[in-house]
Amino acid sequence: MQIDKNILIPKPKYKYNTYKWKCIKTMRKMKIGDSIKIKDRTLWTVKNTWIWRAKRKSDGTLNKFNFQVKSINHTTQRIWRIK
Repeated sequence: MQIDKNILIPKPKYKYNTYKWKCIKTMRKMKIGDSIKIKDRTLWTVKNTWIWRAKRKSDGTLNKFNFQVKSINHTTQRIWRIK
């Protein structure tokens, strides 16, 4: 069997998880009372992964940010910073 070497791998058109990290960075910059709308993500994903990551990236203190999440529909969420 002959092994092919130096095969070019096509690059994706966009970077993986770019939208997620833009939203998380925006959540970290929000002031109390500000809100953002997240599209194409379920309530579970936003509550259990994105908010956790935003809190984890906050200067080593997990209690710096508090967010409230309301579902507009199954794949659209609204997030408010409350603390």
